[in-house]
Amino acid sequence: MGTVRGARALLPGMIAAGKGAMVMIGSIDGFMAEQGLAAYCASKGAIAQFSKVLSVDHARQGIRVNCVCPGVTDTPLFRYHLSKSDDPEAVLAARTDRNPLGRLLTPADIARTVAFLLSDDAAGITGALIPVDAGLSTSFEFRSGDEWGDMV
Repeated sequence: MGTVRGARALLPGMIAAGKGAMVMIGSIDGFMAEQGLAAYCASKGAIAQFSKVLSVDHARQGIRVNCVCPGVTDTPLFRYHLSKSDDPEAVLAARTDRNPLGRLLTPADIARTVAFLLSDDAAGITGALIPVDAGLSTSFEFRSGDEWGDMV
């Protein structure tokens, strides 16, 4: 509900100004399922759809609405959950290795994308769901090694 309340607070001023840009923060879990996280995934899917609806509802008022959908990001909360696992180093290695870029995201990765979407450089973008996920959502079977060989 925080996303809805934030949009409700911002929209009147943007409508009055005849312009504005909003960036909502979702998750790749908004369009990919993650085992054991039904409520989280559903809430992130709702944010993604909410941003698309607002983008359509307010485009003719000069308001752009987009949604950044991060993947695994190295934050204090991530590190806290990692520390509760039986083998934090193995979990960290597995979470990192499954990303084609071979690294976790940083908060700065997300912030740069948000800054771009809020800028005039993104004036033609609205209703987009932007995955910032180190390539995680590009493949259902990424392997970091050379198990497949050169298939091209």
